Amino acid sequence: MPPRHRRKSKDEAPAHHAKPGEAKPGHRGKRSARPGQGKVGGRSAVGGLDPALRDAFKGADHPLSYKEIATRLQVERGDKRARARLKALLASEVELGRIVATHDDCFALPPQLGLVTGTVSVHPDGFGFLLREDGGPDLFLPPQTLKEVWDGDRVACRPEPDRGRLTGRIVRVVEARRMQVVGMYEQLPGGLGVVTPVDPRIPREIVIPPGTGKVAEEGQIVVVELDRKASRSHPVGIVAEVLGREMTPGIETEIVIRDRGLPDAFPADVLAEAEKIPVRVKKKEFDGRVDLTDLPLVTIDGEDARDFDDAVCALPRDDGWDLWVAIADVSAYVAPGSALDREAFKRGNSVYFPHRVLPMLPESLSNGICSLKPDVERLCMAARIHVTRDGMLHDDEVVAGVMRSRHRLTYRKVAVWMGEAEGENAPEAIHPELGHLLDLYKALRAARDQRGAIDLDLPEPMFLLGDNGRIESVIKRPSWTSNRIIEECMLAANVAIARRLLKGGKGIYRVHEPPKPEKVEALNHFLAPFGAAIDPERSDDPRAWAAAITNLSSRPEGPFLHVSILRSMSQARYSPEELGHFGLAYAHYTHFTSPIRRYADLIVHRLIRHQLKLPGGHDVQDLERIGIQTSTTERTAMEAERQVFDRLKALFMADKVGDEFSGTVGGVTGFGLFVTLDELYVEGLLHVRAFRDDFYHFDERKQQWVGERHKRVFKLGTAVKVKVTSVDTARGRIDFMPIFDEKGPRRGVKRKGAVEVDAPAAPTQEKKQGHRGGRVQQRKGAPPKAG
Repeated sequence: MPPRHRRKSKDEAPAHHAKPGEAKPGHRGKRSARPGQGKVGGRSAVGGLDPALRDAFKGADHPLSYKEIATRLQVERGDKRARARLKALLASEVELGRIVATHDDCFALPPQLGLVTGTVSVHPDGFGFLLREDGGPDLFLPPQTLKEVWDGDRVACRPEPDRGRLTGRIVRVVEARRMQVVGMYEQLPGGLGVVTPVDPRIPREIVIPPGTGKVAEEGQIVVVELDRKASRSHPVGIVAEVLGREMTPGIETEIVIRDRGLPDAFPADVLAEAEKIPVRVKKKEFDGRVDLTDLPLVTIDGEDARDFDDAVCALPRDDGWDLWVAIADVSAYVAPGSALDREAFKRGNSVYFPHRVLPMLPESLSNGICSLKPDVERLCMAARIHVTRDGMLHDDEVVAGVMRSRHRLTYRKVAVWMGEAEGENAPEAIHPELGHLLDLYKALRAARDQRGAIDLDLPEPMFLLGDNGRIESVIKRPSWTSNRIIEECMLAANVAIARRLLKGGKGIYRVHEPPKPEKVEALNHFLAPFGAAIDPERSDDPRAWAAAITNLSSRPEGPFLHVSILRSMSQARYSPEELGHFGLAYAHYTHFTSPIRRYADLIVHRLIRHQLKLPGGHDVQDLERIGIQTSTTERTAMEAERQVFDRLKALFMADKVGDEFSGTVGGVTGFGLFVTLDELYVEGLLHVRAFRDDFYHFDERKQQWVGERHKRVFKLGTAVKVKVTSVDTARGRIDFMPIFDEKGPRRGVKRKGAVEVDAPAAPTQEKKQGHRGGRVQQRKGAPPKAG
């Protein structure tokens, strides 16, 4: 069967990833509740304060009473219905944590009382962070503050200084989002059961009282509904669903979907609304639209793609090209406030797994009437951009049109035409049009390099699946010039639309802010051993970063250093405030090109239609709330996709315990090394306890482990030979041990500054001491030992 995979965005910088269990710079929270939880009056708990109430609190220098708020909102004393609505709205906002009720029955915004709200993100080592909703710096949460909260809960915190950094003291849980846990069931004597969570951020077993919930067998993966009234230190729940055994094909995806609370089915009213939409474009729908059917538009996507939401062509002119980018007109079918619209807002985006997709919209739209299939008419929103021969974007226009794709091309077919790959070539009749696109790309690419856009072309995993659904191999996904042609076309369209939104005075933008000074300082500390640095005086200039990346690219450890550079950057997000896109080196940028799978793009389409006074336009309100929601769901999707990737890799390696592989050190920490296998795109942990040949010391300044006797050095880019010692398929972890040709020193000798063989050591100790490793024996499927 063909491989399914996460669809890589055609118009965005690389995603921010981190190794399992690693605290990630800039990491935002995980939304664990099922969509629809935390709603009051049809408004999401994720988002901004009600606009009317926000205005009421403006300029207030003290908490406001109900009467004061009513007066500020001009609610008449005799209007009982209006006053009842206001009381209900205040109660709703207090429940959602966007307003705080004081002890004397007054109300205030959290910042007015020195409080911030956000999502709790728990680290496997027991501490956590508050991921603030106001965009401020994350607050460190010590372990003692997390006794009664769970990862993913929404809380109100009071920032407090502690030894030079801000920590958070949790005042109250605003929204208990973590309502279910996925884990492995174990039957105890006497009828009790326990479930060991697969999520390492949940360190305690869940007790299952006898005679409750579904019946599960020893070793099965189950979904547990938590009793949130029980103490987090002694959690209790019932088995709500039995997913199957660890090695059941597809279970790795089901685990993540359930654990993240991702929506895997559409409500009946959404499906009913989708069924009413015609499967073909009717002639009467052409009225008021520009006929673009004569344009040589083509779609270029992955071989397994089914939702074709963009088509392109380049028409030569004396001073360059007219680039046409046609995008499926989803806004013509998804009306504001409809069941389809409400569900799309909750989902925020499609989620792409290797053999399954959770679409933002039902497939009758995403793979049907809104998919730009060849040789059929489709409604579209199209941008024409004049691109000069030096790659500059000049005048543009946006139209609501009707188009007909000439061909459904794939990246591989175009790569074959260019001589970069083998296989079926693109149809000969389209070769001239491909030549124009290639020339256009070269001009856009030169302009990209000139403005200093940061180019981190990091590899993606590609899972090759057999007919039985099991993984046959994990390789690096090929990346051809054809991928980059489409990427540059999408970027050009997004810039043109962003400029139009700016002229109209309202928009939702894709913003990426420069790295914070403390991140730059930490990165420079890390890069120092490699003779590289980002000039702090120019850290807000992407050209400084692009130059550093170019200089590092020729080094053996270059690709791994690129990952570290990426992690030092801010995460891109959606905002009604235009702040530019640092990574792409654009002053103005938005997302316009994928309304099938991104709600933010759908909102941009509505705003553009409204600005151009086109039918179906809508003056969208509360863009701040939409920006927060879509940013949150995007991060949840990215984390879920990464977790599935990790579990699939572990499943692939499960029958390879004891096998030996060549690899390269791709990460160095105070407790060991992360090693990427050379033949397979698989990464695992080589814990320092696994070393037997010597006593090893961690040199934090040089980011390397050094042997005391043999002086072996392990750092980024070091070639190693490893043996697979254990695989935890439920948690997606792979452990290695090193293989050396010669025998190491006698085991069991304790040295000064080294930890005795087989003695457990906490990561904080390992950063300060040498460590003589021992064999870590672990049953398959059990959590790894601490540290």
